[in-house]
Amino acid sequence: MTSRLRGVLEQGAQRGRGAHHVEKLFSREHQQQARRARADGDPWSSTDAFLDVVGRYREVGIEEFILDHPRDDQLDVLETVAADVLPRLRAEAARDLPA
Repeated sequence: MTSRLRGVLEQGAQRGRGAHHVEKLFSREHQQQARRARADGDPWSSTDAFLDVVGRYREVGIEEFILDHPRDDQLDVLETVAADVLPRLRAEAARDLPA
């Protein structure tokens, strides 16, 4: 969870708001961050671009992704992501799971 999202939750708790209100604040912030991530460009332009786009979603708690298919000239990036990047991201996610 990003520090900004954590701040939203703390702000709601400090104001004595109920869980429903805090959840609405969290949801609104989550949606805004997801919109910013979507606007950032083509995840298939490079492996770094893929990691950047996916990383922004992961920061707000999104763990599953559906992306547009890359263009023919970007298939090498898709192959690298599938072979190298995704296994690494899965391993990182497994390490972050509570014991």
